Amino acid sequence: MTIPSDDEEPQLDDLFDSIDGVSFPVSGDKLFKSGSWVDSAQLNHRLYGDKWSVYATGYKDAADMLVDQAAGTGRHLDFLVYPIVFLYRQHIELMVKSLIRSLWLLLEKNPSDKQAGLVGHRLGTFWAILRPLLEEHAPCQSTVALDQTGSLIDELCAVDPESMGFRYPHGIPDKTGARLPTLSGLAEVDLRNLKAVMEKIAVLLGACEMSIDAALQSKAEMHAECLSLNGANGDPYGP
Repeated sequence: MTIPSDDEEPQLDDLFDSIDGVSFPVSGDKLFKSGSWVDSAQLNHRLYGDKWSVYATGYKDAADMLVDQAAGTGRHLDFLVYPIVFLYRQHIELMVKSLIRSLWLLLEKNPSDKQAGLVGHRLGTFWAILRPLLEEHAPCQSTVALDQTGSLIDELCAVDPESMGFRYPHGIPDKTGARLPTLSGLAEVDLRNLKAVMEKIAVLLGACEMSIDAALQSKAEMHAECLSLNGANGDPYGP
């Protein structure tokens, strides 16, 4: 290690040399490469079906693992709370967007271009689109669980309306250029409770997904049967 004299400016190489027992990036390092099957994650695997569900499941599983690893130990909680809540929120956002897309298809809706993109992270806005679609899909079902889910999403949005609060300590600049602190009204999060309540939301959204997928499958089968009987042009005597 080279130690600079008092009248020399410290160099970056000197700083790196002063840190022992660690490895820095070197030539030939790559972030993405193949490895053994026990170490390599498979992207775009055909067995997993819809990628929206794959992404959503991954975020929730990651959050669950972090809570299971850290809760009850009192260690790292003040650091892990940010990725944990972000991961859960991202799970809900992806599930809600996926359900909207599926219900638009099932109910043969023609959303506006802006809605069709489902751009942004305003979870409350997306839930407001999804809720009436769910009721239209299953009009005779009780809305009690949907009401409570909506209340929980409202609670989440009050703390983190645009998915910024658990990613950055300051929000985007306001009209004056000021960057206000995020999460200023939240002081503590019970991670075990968070996981338990998020699981309930995930179960409800998952049940909705199963119901919609079954309806879409039934609709596709009916359409295929109609084509086989009547032909592509609706002519019963056609090909």
